[in-house]
Amino acid sequence: MEKQELIIEHDQVTVEVELGGEQIAHSHRPVVVKEAGHAPVYYIPLADVAPAALEPSLRRTRCPLKGEARYWHLRGGGRRVEDAAWTYDHPVPGREVLRDYVAFYPERVDALRVAPTRG
Repeated sequence: MEKQELIIEHDQVTVEVELGGEQIAHSHRPVVVKEAGHAPVYYIPLADVAPAALEPSLRRTRCPLKGEARYWHLRGGGRRVEDAAWTYDHPVPGREVLRDYVAFYPERVDALRVAPTRG
């Protein structure tokens, strides 16, 4: 993969996220972002995340390939973790599929499982 290249694919997997022993997200509709120099990142629809799990953060960063990232604190099972997830409310042209999807830092949650979808 060339430097600065980014590939977004729909993937036939199930993604589950746990925090504090509680499942806060479960999706059969993820997209995976493959970016040169980075591990693949799974994004799932915001609709597949427990509404009480997301708390807005003031943190923002900018990626030239995706746009401005908005961060979220996570709550689950009595735990709160700051800036553990992010979204792109207004992705750059060509990356609109990321709108209304959220990604999680695996090291900031108790579990982020990716498994083949049974069909």
